[in-house]
Amino acid sequence: MSRLRQHQNDSKFLISRRVLLGLVLGLPFVSKDALSLELSALFEKLPHLTLPFSLAKSGYVLTTDFEAGGNFKKSYLYTFHLSFLVNNDNFGQLSKLLGFGATPNSDGASRDDDGSIRAGIAIPLKLNIARLDGKNEIAVFSKEYNKLAAGGAGDSKLFTSIDHIRLDPGTYRVRLEALTAVPELANVPVNFEIGLPGKH
Repeated sequence: MSRLRQHQNDSKFLISRRVLLGLVLGLPFVSKDALSLELSALFEKLPHLTLPFSLAKSGYVLTTDFEAGGNFKKSYLYTFHLSFLVNNDNFGQLSKLLGFGATPNSDGASRDDDGSIRAGIAIPLKLNIARLDGKNEIAVFSKEYNKLAAGGAGDSKLFTSIDHIRLDPGTYRVRLEALTAVPELANVPVNFEIGLPGKH
């Protein structure tokens, strides 16, 4: 009986620790602009896109169209990030690969218990965003990334932030390309997500 109670207590402690870790790691994921998110966004039913992505091979491209602005036709700050599915077996290894440290510091660096920085592996990506005007595409954003910032944790996922980008109302075409293969993450289910900060 005492062993069962101890096991239950250990399980509760592990879950609580992971929830706390998710809350702490989520703070760097939210920019100052996101913290001042317009009140109207809380009442909007803005789309949150979650699409499968692959890091298994170089040159993999995902293209999707989405409508920005919502019913209020306002400019909003959107988050662009990758989410990785985790479980009890791969949580520790995956968190290290993505740069999630045991003790995130105020300087934004994630560190192990011994103080060494967990930089995370490179995930080279290119993000292009174009506004659709009839049959024309008007480029509004283009950037290449090498290492992604460790974002947050929740719902059996680890998040890495690509960027926060403010978009005016309109229809946009988003193109994300894997510039090189990342074999360490080839077998990990990963999604590309677009949404509003705080509304994941």
